[in-house]
Amino acid sequence: MVLGFLGNLFGGGGGPKSPSQMGYERDPRFDDLINYDGGNFMDSTEAIGFSDTLFNAVNQGNLDQNTAMAMVNSRINPDSGYFKSKEFEDLLNYRMDDDRVRTIIGDSFATNYFRTGDPKEIEAFYLAAQAAGVTNNPNELRNFMTKRLARTPEGESKRPFDDYQYKMASYYGAPVRDSQGNNTGQYAVFGRGERGAERVAAAQAVLDKGARSLKSGKSQKFVDKAIAKMGGKEIYG
Repeated sequence: MVLGFLGNLFGGGGGPKSPSQMGYERDPRFDDLINYDGGNFMDSTEAIGFSDTLFNAVNQGNLDQNTAMAMVNSRINPDSGYFKSKEFEDLLNYRMDDDRVRTIIGDSFATNYFRTGDPKEIEAFYLAAQAAGVTNNPNELRNFMTKRLARTPEGESKRPFDDYQYKMASYYGAPVRDSQGNNTGQYAVFGRGERGAERVAAAQAVLDKGARSLKSGKSQKFVDKAIAKMGGKEIYG
């Protein structure tokens, strides 16, 4: 009996049993995964039609190329003749047309520099984008432009407001850009709009009046007389 027990423990007793022999029944919901034989893949004819649909979506800007390629790989059998077709070649080597690339570059100038890019600037960034291999995906091109523009002196001057500026804005007012879009590091202490402009003008008038008084010597004369009254020597002539 002991030997029989040990035999069962170490694989004896008739040998190993399959899950079905042990009475295990698989959940039917797993059948498609267990018995996956490629039946869900498209044939070559279906694949070409599917590829045309994806290419049109990419070309119209409704889908990026990376997502389209992922959909191809998930729906088309790797052994399909589709991967030798012109349709696959067109999708694989997709590039945006020149006008669209230049439009995205121009939009990036407007967004980051608050101005239009001149033709030389746009052409230079067009060539740089081609060299970087980002002219096949509008999102990659926008990210490329944002990073490149931010690294220039103009990009530094026109940088977005940072967390510290937004924190200080709760004390001093909204952060301010000048008419060229530069981040001045200053705050709209007197507010914005016409009311803010009136307050700035009033404050400037007070400063100007003080400056004129100092220039005329009236302030110094007043100080000298005050010192003389206290027994000091008047130094104003």
